[in-house]
Amino acid sequence: MRFLKIIFCLPLIAYSLISYGQSSDYLQKLETYLFKLESNQAELLFPEIFNRLRERVKALKNSYTPFDEPLEDTHTFQELSQEIQSLLLVTEKAQRYMVNVLISRREAVNAGAEEFAPELFLQADEELRSAAQAIRDDKLQNAERIIKDCEKLYQQAELEAIRSNLLGETQILIQESRDLGAEQLAPETYKQTARLLTEVENLVEQNRFEAANLSSKSQELLKQSRHLLNLVQQIKSIHRSPQQIESFLLQLEEQLALAAEELNQSFNLSGNYKEAWSEIHSAIKSMNEENKQLKQRNRELMRQKWELERQLLREKDGTEREKYISAKLENIKSELNLQVDRFESTFIFYTDSLFFDTERESLTPRSIANLERLVTAVNQIPHQSMKIYYVESGSDKSAYAKAMLDRRTKFLERFMESRSALDEEQIAAIGNLQGIDFPAIMNNSYLEITIDAGEYFSNDNQRHFSDEHAFPEQRKSTIE
Repeated sequence: MRFLKIIFCLPLIAYSLISYGQSSDYLQKLETYLFKLESNQAELLFPEIFNRLRERVKALKNSYTPFDEPLEDTHTFQELSQEIQSLLLVTEKAQRYMVNVLISRREAVNAGAEEFAPELFLQADEELRSAAQAIRDDKLQNAERIIKDCEKLYQQAELEAIRSNLLGETQILIQESRDLGAEQLAPETYKQTARLLTEVENLVEQNRFEAANLSSKSQELLKQSRHLLNLVQQIKSIHRSPQQIESFLLQLEEQLALAAEELNQSFNLSGNYKEAWSEIHSAIKSMNEENKQLKQRNRELMRQKWELERQLLREKDGTEREKYISAKLENIKSELNLQVDRFESTFIFYTDSLFFDTERESLTPRSIANLERLVTAVNQIPHQSMKIYYVESGSDKSAYAKAMLDRRTKFLERFMESRSALDEEQIAAIGNLQGIDFPAIMNNSYLEITIDAGEYFSNDNQRHFSDEHAFPEQRKSTIE
């Protein structure tokens, strides 16, 4: 009798497990949308709403069991997914209105405004959230007015941070260089640095926070001041004895010879270094131009391939098109060993195997290989836009850490753009610092690439994909 009961229950258990697997997919979709919200700066623009949604998703994930009713049929899931998607639409709209003010905020952060102009910076953040709420309420004229005021606040905060922090740091660096004899040992570099310092000081003194070049000039000043100190230290060390000068020049010759060899150039030890470097530079310039032409040709071929693929798919019905796309995804997952998520015409690629060189925005050789593998996968799916979301974990939230994050994010953006068929304006990148307990990060960094393939996989007025991949409430209305 007990055996018969077990046999009788097996179909129910099997159904529950299948239903649980499908429900897990829906939970993964919710988490994917939370990541998209985060990349749209929802945590900054709507912190209370975003945190509440994140907690609700977490609670739903922790409480759901295989023996509950199918998740997609529950009122809780339908309500939660609808709220998340509604906020996603609002943040997408806000991003379009807030391009310039978010750039101003990033520049203020890079200048250290959070630490050295906290009151102004917090006030600007409050205004930013007010503007976001106005956009959510569809009060666009009011939002535009607030955004203009907000941008000025971020610029004022940046100016105050430059005055309180950056100028002080550069003045210390310049003084250290002067104490080591910079005016005699590196006179030209010293004059350039002093001149740049005067320019920035004048802009700050005049409260010229609206000056378009203040941010770039202040960062260039800090970079130049550090370079001056390093240059003076190097010159001073080799001036101690003729042997040290000889050792330095021999090392320089060795590096020039290696560079020339890599470029199939000859290096004449009897000639002067300037001429040798000029020849190497010309070879590099020529190689870069050739490489640029090859990349452009590759981009054109990739676009042609995507167009042929689109025409091919338009000849298929919905079921055949779905099988083709599913097979392509399975191939990417198996051959390239990458995590790929998909919802409608959106594909999301993930990796946590990126490691940057310490204190630099360059990747380690192994990470370059991992990123190239990611590029290969992304380019197998025709798409018309790309969003790059890069996250680093750690307890350091200083202005320096945020500036380094910004440079690394830009590096990733340039890297993807150089290997993509897309134009620069079709690619957006966002970087974020998270606490050390951020769940998505296993190796201190996390990269997410989101592409939109709707233009290529749609079939005129038909839906992009089969209904089985849509959330219940989206089977009638697909969000673009």
